[in-house]
Amino acid sequence: MVVSNLVAKSTPQAPLHVTLAVVFQVRDGALEVLMWQRAREPFKGRWALPGGYLERGETLEKSIRRHLAAKVDVRELAHLEQLQTRSDPRRNPRGWELATAYVGLVPFGLDPEVPEDTAWHAVGSLPTAAFADR
Repeated sequence: MVVSNLVAKSTPQAPLHVTLAVVFQVRDGALEVLMWQRAREPFKGRWALPGGYLERGETLEKSIRRHLAAKVDVRELAHLEQLQTRSDPRRNPRGWELATAYVGLVPFGLDPEVPEDTAWHAVGSLPTAAFADR
């Protein structure tokens, strides 16, 4: 009994899992990326990649497609591919989470109607991003 208590106390809690998207589109002849401005801490007011938490029983791809459609009104992508997973326990000051990023391409000529807190940014002049220095 004592051994199992020691194991339970030394085993870290499993991390939460989020999906994020680096969504690109060529707009007015320039490559731009879609970001949304955080409304709450941590990093309130800083720009971040769109995304959110993985739900129970959901695949990573289904999760990112759901978040893109619901949060930034991107429903059509010419391409979507898993890019990488970040696992540094210090990435999010609120707690340990895995972040799986996707790269997505919005077809040329489409103009998704994005919410007020969301904007396209030229790749050459990106704002300082939330979670970037972690």
